[in-house]
Amino acid sequence: MTVECERSNSGFDYRHRFTTSFLWDIPAPKEWKSAQGFLLKNWSLNGIVTYQTGFPFTVTQQGNRQGVNGATQRPDYVSGQDPQLPNASPSQWINANAFVFANLKYGNVGRNTMRQPGLKTWDVGLFKEFPVARFQFRFETFNLYNTPQFRAPNSQMGTPTFGQITSTWLDNRQLQLALKFLF
Repeated sequence: MTVECERSNSGFDYRHRFTTSFLWDIPAPKEWKSAQGFLLKNWSLNGIVTYQTGFPFTVTQQGNRQGVNGATQRPDYVSGQDPQLPNASPSQWINANAFVFANLKYGNVGRNTMRQPGLKTWDVGLFKEFPVARFQFRFETFNLYNTPQFRAPNSQMGTPTFGQITSTWLDNRQLQLALKFLF
């Protein structure tokens, strides 16, 4: 095993992250009175938008093929094969042909050399405040566009789902209604 295989990014390294939030008090004409004003005034829209690159992960191999009883054993790269697929999808995120079992030796695959899919979330809320009683009606949606936020793929060579993504980080779109009393 060479020292170069052990130098890597941290397991919680994400290279790029963009997060912004917004709050917009929706304007309404002052002349709106009575029922019209009660229903159509004092609305606000807010949200948090996050885009982030994926976390790194390590490709490992199943079993004790190196004879060292180590919990994490890494395979070898296949010369000329790119481990990244040009059109990666959840059904095949890793090029399985780019790796071969390292038998009775340490593999040359480095630690945290692959990256899982990134995160893209829009969490948005629409709320109306009733200023007399200090109540607030809220309608909120999390993951507004219902974009799947995939986890890392199964990165253990020798398993049936090697290279496949089988779970997500976050739930699909969630909607929430609330009545909040402010005091």
